Amino acid sequence: MLRTSRSIPSRAGAWVSGYDHEQMRDEPLTEHGVVTEEQQWENLGYCLERVVPVAEEANVRMAMHPDDPPLSPIRGVARIMSSVENYQRLVDLVPSPANGIALCQGNFTLMVDDLPSVIRRGTRPGSGPGRGRPTGSVSGRPPRRGSGRRRQPTAVEARTGKR
Repeated sequence: MLRTSRSIPSRAGAWVSGYDHEQMRDEPLTEHGVVTEEQQWENLGYCLERVVPVAEEANVRMAMHPDDPPLSPIRGVARIMSSVENYQRLVDLVPSPANGIALCQGNFTLMVDDLPSVIRRGTRPGSGPGRGRPTGSVSGRPPRRGSGRRRQPTAVEARTGKR
């Protein structure tokens, strides 16, 4: 999440964060220089090809959150999770139930004019716009110790067999 301010007055006396692209337009490149979309896709593919099998073994479902804000590039760095089409590409990159989407309605609303139709279409490996499986935010609480329910192992624990 990229923010230009963390102290914007809001409703009921609350303070919120925000992003103003005009403030970033003249900022210098990051220490990484220019990072292209294709470099980002190569890096993401490299990561997912290694992480998704471990997540599958551990019965973990991952969900990619959109770039916040969904603008690209910022300070020379391409941001690839900023369109519905790129989310389809993400799902197709390493097809697996472990490779999912965090359907952040705030950010997806900034990407499209008709969010309900995007939600109805969803994404599925190889489908292009079609039916699918967005993965929502995690909710609830982990079980208390002594509740009789075992926690899911972490990806490292699942891979090594050690807890």
